[in-house]
Amino acid sequence: MRKRLLVGTALLAFLAGLAVMSFAAPQLQPPGQKYKITLVNGTVMEGEIVAVTEKTISIRDVSLGVIAVARENVLKIEPPLDEGTGAAAPPRPAPAPAPVRYSSEPSAGNGGPKIGFSLSGGLGFINGGDFNAYIRDWNTYVADYNDHYGKDYYTIDWKEMKSMTNFKGEVLARFGRNFGVGLGVEFIKKTNPGNLAYDDTGATTYDYSWYYVDYSYYDHNKNVYDQTLSVTPITLSFYYYLPLDHMGEVYFNAGAGYYLGSLKSDMDYEGTWGYYNEYHWADGDLWPPHYKSDSQDSETDHFEATCNTMGFHFGAGFNYNLTENIALFGEAFYRLANFKDWEGTASYDYQYHRDYGWWTGSAWTTHYVAESSSDDEWDGNIWYYNWHSSTFDADYSEIGLYEDKPEDTSSRSDIRKAAIDINGFAFRVGVKFFFGLGGRR
Repeated sequence: MRKRLLVGTALLAFLAGLAVMSFAAPQLQPPGQKYKITLVNGTVMEGEIVAVTEKTISIRDVSLGVIAVARENVLKIEPPLDEGTGAAAPPRPAPAPAPVRYSSEPSAGNGGPKIGFSLSGGLGFINGGDFNAYIRDWNTYVADYNDHYGKDYYTIDWKEMKSMTNFKGEVLARFGRNFGVGLGVEFIKKTNPGNLAYDDTGATTYDYSWYYVDYSYYDHNKNVYDQTLSVTPITLSFYYYLPLDHMGEVYFNAGAGYYLGSLKSDMDYEGTWGYYNEYHWADGDLWPPHYKSDSQDSETDHFEATCNTMGFHFGAGFNYNLTENIALFGEAFYRLANFKDWEGTASYDYQYHRDYGWWTGSAWTTHYVAESSSDDEWDGNIWYYNWHSSTFDADYSEIGLYEDKPEDTSSRSDIRKAAIDINGFAFRVGVKFFFGLGGRR
C-alpha cells in the first residue's frame, strides 16, 4: 500500500512538471494563420505569430520584421490565441535575422505620415547692416570729438543691436523615419535704447581800465533714442532625421521664408544753453544791471517703416524623446535675411524759447522773449550716406527717412537706400508634440 502511494505521488509530480514546462516554453500557432494585435496605446500590428511565451508574443510584420510585444501591452488579439497544452505545431524555418523592436521603443517608420507641432524660443546674433554701422559710427564720432578737444564733452550709451530674441510655432509632418517638413511662424523683436549727451560749462574774466566783466556760460543737451526692430518670418523647412536609439535622434534642416520687417525709431532731444555777463567796478563792487540770456529747445523725431524680403536658413538639432509622442529639442542654425527697401512715414516737432535782456541780479530791467516752433510729416524711404568731417578728416555713417534721395554734396557721399539685415547664427530650444498611430518626433 505504501509503495502504491509513493508511485502515485511521483506520477502526479511528473505530470505537473510537464504542464509547467509546456506553459513556459514558446508556443507556436498554426502555420500561415494571420493575427491582428491591438496594443493598449492604439497601435495595430498584423502578421503571423511566430512565438508565444509567458511574458511576450512575437509577431512577424511584413515591413518591420519580428516584433516582440510584452503581454501587458496587449489589449486584444484577433482571432484569439490557442494556448492549450496540446502538441505544438511543427516549427517553421526562421528567415534571415531581422531587427527586433519592442513596443516600448517608438518607431517613426510605423504607418503613414505623422502630424505634430512644436513651440520654441531662443536667441539670434545679427550683423545689423547699416543700422549697426550708424550706431557704431556715432560712438566713433564721440571718441574723436573728445580726443580732438581734450575733454569729455560728449558721453554716449548707445550700443549696437547684436542679438534678438525669437519665438516660433511650427506645424510638422513626418514621413517615415528620415524625412519631414515644417511650416512655421516666428516672432523676432528687439528694442534698442540709447542716449547721447553733451555738457560744457565755463567762465572767464575780461578786464578793462576802470571795470571788468565776469563771463560764464553753459551748454547742455541730450538725445534719447528708442528704436525697435521687429521681424516675422513665415518659414518652410525640410528635415532629415538620423535616429540614434529610442531615446533620440539628430536632424538637419534647411529652408526659406518670407520675412516681414518693421523698424520704429523715436528720438527725444532737449537742450538748454546760455550765458551771463556780470559787471564790476575796478574795486570789485557790482555794477548792475547785468546781461543775461537763457535758451531752451526740444525736438521729437519719429519714423516708422516696413520692408519685406526673402530669407534662407540651415542648421542642425537634436530631439530627446520623453514619450512616444513628446520630445524636447534644441537646434542651432544660420539665417540670411537682408532688408533693402524700407518705406514709411516720418515726422518731427520742434520748439524753441529764449529769455534775454538786462538783469539786476534778481529781476529783469528789460526783458525780451523769442519763440518759434515747427513741425512736419512726410512719406519716404530710409536712406544711408557717409558724411565727412573736415575737422577730424573722417567719414561717419548716417541713416534717416527722407522724402527724396539726399543730395550729393562735398561732405556727403555713398548715398543709397539703407540695408538692414539679421544675418547670423541663432539657437532655440523647445518641445514637439506628434499625433497618430506610432507617432514619433
